[in-house]
Amino acid sequence: GAAAAAGVLVAPPALLDEGNMGLLRRIVAVLEGGREASKRRALVPELLRRPLAAPLRPFVAHYLVRRVPQRIARASAEELMSLLGVLESIALVPQGAEFYLHQVMPTTFLLCLSPAIGSRSLRRRAAALIGRIASRYHDSIPEIYDQAWRVLEEALRRRPPLGVVTGAAHALVALGPASASQVLAPAFREGGLAAHLAALLRPPSSPSAASAPGASEVGTTRGRPPAQGAAGIPGMGGKRGSAAHLAGAGAGAASSAEGVPKRQRLAAERSARAVAAAEQEERARAEAFQALLNVAGVAGRHQLSSASFLIESIAVSFGVEPEPLLAALPEVRDLRGSRLLAAPLRLRSGPGRS
Repeated sequence: GAAAAAGVLVAPPALLDEGNMGLLRRIVAVLEGGREASKRRALVPELLRRPLAAPLRPFVAHYLVRRVPQRIARASAEELMSLLGVLESIALVPQGAEFYLHQVMPTTFLLCLSPAIGSRSLRRRAAALIGRIASRYHDSIPEIYDQAWRVLEEALRRRPPLGVVTGAAHALVALGPASASQVLAPAFREGGLAAHLAALLRPPSSPSAASAPGASEVGTTRGRPPAQGAAGIPGMGGKRGSAAHLAGAGAGAASSAEGVPKRQRLAAERSARAVAAAEQEERARAEAFQALLNVAGVAGRHQLSSASFLIESIAVSFGVEPEPLLAALPEVRDLRGSRLLAAPLRLRSGPGRS
């Protein structure tokens, strides 16, 4: 019979017949295929939802618990999304998933919380699956919410980057209103989350002109002053003022002149990359801000006392005025895109912010 491990049923060992083993190999080959296999990967979830595929599901779950960590830092968002679709298909079947949820849940949490995830939609979809699994199986696995909350509590305690904070907030929303008081409020009150967010959001000090790239090279060659001859011409000595040396000096000047556009182009490329990085960081801040507000909004909708505390804590962490947000409760969850949050990080200038 099936044994229970940490409240999650573990399937007894079973052998696949030759036909199912061949089908499992083909499924794995498709999931490990490159871009050319993307269309076939989209067919795998539908196949695994069929009743005849039930014997394969524990083996697919076992495969994914190894495959996803191997690929998470290198795979495209499309590939990871397809793997998440497979997890959805085997986790939400009418019956039997309890036997392998102990493998599905950690893999889904990884897709929600890994710092390597750059896709916002992937995090949200993984968080939604966590909530759906907990809601569906809490009768047969009563401790599933407590286990999920412990994972999120630990993730927030580790001083994570903003993307992980955002993923945790999405998962807390998906797990329901009790998540606000069980996880997020203690994280702000006792876990140092407010101070951690404030530190993450503090802009770096601007570099001085002396340390700016290339500043030490003005009027120099690789930071060294040019040699001066007796006649005051770079590269010429007092006794070697020949036409050849003059020609060499002229060629060097021409080469230097040709290098100016290249330096300007490189500087422009560096500037463009800096602007793109700043825009990406701003989007990450805004998404984390809204995701945390969503948790407070869920608490507000259910008239939980933690809602106001969360709003104030989030506002202080992000350097915004809490009063408009408090006035908007419990609809704060629906403020995405509104005038109030059109530029949430600029509502108030906090310490070190412009």
